[in-house]
Amino acid sequence: MGCWLSQNQNEGDDLIADVEKLIADYAWTKFQQTSGRLQRLCMRRKDYTIEVPMNYFHFEEITPPNVEAMGEQLQMTKHAAAKSSSKDTYEFRFEKTRKASLTVTYQKGFSIGGKANFSLDLAHVPGLHIEGRYEVQNSTGQTFEDTQTTSVKSDVTVDKRSARTAVVVLEERRIHAKFRVTVKMTMPGDKAVVYIKNKHGERVSTRQIQNLIPVFNKKYATEKHEGKAAEFVVQGIVEGSLLSSHQICLQDADVNNGEGQEGKAIQIAEN
Repeated sequence: MGCWLSQNQNEGDDLIADVEKLIADYAWTKFQQTSGRLQRLCMRRKDYTIEVPMNYFHFEEITPPNVEAMGEQLQMTKHAAAKSSSKDTYEFRFEKTRKASLTVTYQKGFSIGGKANFSLDLAHVPGLHIEGRYEVQNSTGQTFEDTQTTSVKSDVTVDKRSARTAVVVLEERRIHAKFRVTVKMTMPGDKAVVYIKNKHGERVSTRQIQNLIPVFNKKYATEKHEGKAAEFVVQGIVEGSLLSSHQICLQDADVNNGEGQEGKAIQIAEN
């Protein structure tokens, strides 16, 4: 079985297994083996259509992502100051639209008909501080974009012979990390069927699959539960930037000596 798989697997595709194609190849080989010798000599794969209903299979991430490295947190700070010789009130207005993107690519794992089918949940990765689940469906890489607008409107009172400075801190986290996720493939009904039709659309064979491991080379999947399930290891890279929190504070200073009054920062906005 290992020799047959290596003959049908294209060079360069060794790291990502197309489970739909491998199931179709497996069913075709079984169909040939049950056909007569003369019939096999006349059989050509292009004259048949092999249908693999994927509803017989279920894919589930069974381990949280193992992130090997992470990036850094950056801060962008803006200041706006107001001075007054008498008590006065000023309008403070701030608005900033920020954009960020996160790209997920994978170099090892599986696909379904050439499309990725796994999710990356980074919410429970220690130290990463990311909320959200990323559904990856493009095998060449998928980019997730985020846009946030920070807007503040406030009246700021400045005391006599004093100054107030509004400090705006916008945080962004840059990430470049390797990840590893284990995905389990099962057959909830304990079996799956594959249909083979001739060029006229007539069904000529129905193949049953009761054990997943013979379908896949062991370099793609690990056998679990006596062949009823297979586990794939998905490895890739997540990189880009994520928008983090923002906060806006007011700081007082005495105009006479120009020294800030420590401990009198007043927070007017935070997210």
